[in-house]
Amino acid sequence: MADTIREIVWQRNSAGTLTFINSRVEDIYGLDRDRVLAEPTLLLSAVHPADRDRVATMSAAAEQNWQIEYRIVKPDGTIRWIEEVAHTVRAIDATDRLVIGSAVDVTDRHHLEERAAERTGVLDALFGTVAAGIVVLDRENRILSVSSGFTAITRYEPHELTGTKLSMLIDRRAGTLPEFRPPESDPADNSPFDNWTIVDAHGASHPISVEFRAVPSTSNSATAPHSVAVVHDTSRIREISADLAAREQFDRHTGLLTRQFFRSRLVDLLDSEPSTVAALWLDLDGFKEINDRFGHRAGDTVLTVVAARLRQAARRHDIVGRLGGDEFAVLVTRTEDLETLESLSHRILEDVRSPITLADSTVYVSASIGIALSPGDGTTADELLHNADTAMYEAKKSGRDRHMYFAARMNEVADERAAIRHELGEAFRNSNFELYYQPIVDVNTGRATMLEALIRWRRGGTIVAAQEFIEHATQTGHLRALGKIVLTLLDADLAVLERELGESRPRVAVNFSGTELDEREIVDRLITWAPPGGFGKLVIEVTESALLDEHGRARDTLGILKRFGAHTSIDDFGTGYSNLELLDRLEPDVIKIDRTLLHRAMSHGRGQDIFHAAVQLAKALDANTVVEGVEDQAMLDHVRTLGVTMAQGYHIARPMPLNEAIEWLNRPRATA
Repeated sequence: MADTIREIVWQRNSAGTLTFINSRVEDIYGLDRDRVLAEPTLLLSAVHPADRDRVATMSAAAEQNWQIEYRIVKPDGTIRWIEEVAHTVRAIDATDRLVIGSAVDVTDRHHLEERAAERTGVLDALFGTVAAGIVVLDRENRILSVSSGFTAITRYEPHELTGTKLSMLIDRRAGTLPEFRPPESDPADNSPFDNWTIVDAHGASHPISVEFRAVPSTSNSATAPHSVAVVHDTSRIREISADLAAREQFDRHTGLLTRQFFRSRLVDLLDSEPSTVAALWLDLDGFKEINDRFGHRAGDTVLTVVAARLRQAARRHDIVGRLGGDEFAVLVTRTEDLETLESLSHRILEDVRSPITLADSTVYVSASIGIALSPGDGTTADELLHNADTAMYEAKKSGRDRHMYFAARMNEVADERAAIRHELGEAFRNSNFELYYQPIVDVNTGRATMLEALIRWRRGGTIVAAQEFIEHATQTGHLRALGKIVLTLLDADLAVLERELGESRPRVAVNFSGTELDEREIVDRLITWAPPGGFGKLVIEVTESALLDEHGRARDTLGILKRFGAHTSIDDFGTGYSNLELLDRLEPDVIKIDRTLLHRAMSHGRGQDIFHAAVQLAKALDANTVVEGVEDQAMLDHVRTLGVTMAQGYHIARPMPLNEAIEWLNRPRATA
């Protein structure tokens, strides 16, 4: 009988043991009934991670009469909504009881409710807008209701207008009355725009445009909606147009000229200015780190402060703009000699590097400045800005916090950079990437404990390491796409490792940036992923800076993956912001000590003390340690004396394709 109904029916005894569940669990959950009876925890594991704690709390409550709705993730990855009800049935013995429950798939109902809520939300939003007035009319063209936008135009309260004919608001002082043409009941019979002048509650005239739309209805009630009038205050539209034009001209965060208007001013100057015009292109050094550590609000504050300092440093007739992100530009006119430019450049550099006070901390940035002068470095706006940008990149490569003048040879470097970015775009479209694997070994036994997955770009016949293209991928907006490619490649490679090595295979470590762990599509794919071999064979590597944004999803994502069984590793430890409180909360399984600390430990005693402190910190966190950058036997011998658990580097093994990594793992080797 229980197998013929559409709901899941289950029963638990007083000890909470699942004693019965019908076969509908196979259709609704996609789980085998006999397996569920043997392993009841499969039911909770199928619950969506965002709902799992709530469901677990409810089912464990002392009071077992409850009703709850939650989501499940079926084995095929589809998400369904479930409504579950439980009731307690007490036996003659008051201490003995049975809990009987049922669960039904209510996904279709949820979708209908969501669509209805969306439509209601749209209507509420339309009625709440002040950009246009909306008036609902009955069959006699009397007002049934008005939106807040219409109230703003007429300055009448809604109750003052209800029951009044809309035509009563027309300004009769102009003499000739416009033709009033409300639509018929046929929705296709809708009037075009009419132009009226109406009088508001204070006696002021307002030019408006009115469009009538018929409302399909089967009701014969005199108070049923018959038509809708959409009213636009044309004088207000002119004001909004002027405001939008101003907003397009000025950046909303900094008040500086936008890139488009800055360029147009440069075009005008080059057409009219007989003397030299200099374009200074500025890029902030260290801005990304501030954004990562303190969040985007702090980043906006820094941009606002820098913009104010640039305005103050510039002369009265110079022009300052924001080109986007953390890039700014200054147009310097009336430049009689280079001494003027030198003085201005040094003043800007000095002002930008001054400390910036945030809510609870002080931060520092500097600027890299590229300078191009007309007509020698360019006679058009695009040419001059391009060459100033090229010089800025040279200033950044030369050490940052400095300015450089454009030279023709710089374009060769810029052309190479542009070529790389073009080819990289093609690589993303064609998925010309693969994963290489570098073994990580136990320093005492030499046994491989992990493989680190490293993305490589197949550029023609060359394999390009990540450090050579990752900055280009970040600057061109491809970093999120790269994260998706890594997951796809990793899923296929893990299946090969499982097939070839089985349970004996080492864990695989894969690095994710804060941007990737904050990307909803990547996060959704991670939490619904069933990696071959399970999450227990996976190590998620992140840098400390990737987890510093309290408002992002990265920390939550890492926490969910840990609950799924994945291990976590802090990469490049010792090079970023070491937040001990954050490290304690994250409870990392592995801390990877950056190669720079190892090199210092090899060269002087103070460096060795710092390295030892990093190892002791890892031990205090109950984390294993990996030291990176072991390049020769002397380093490996020294590492063994420093108390680390594992080592990685070219002396042990270079990164290699998957098939070579499997051969390396299968190769017999003596104890290290």
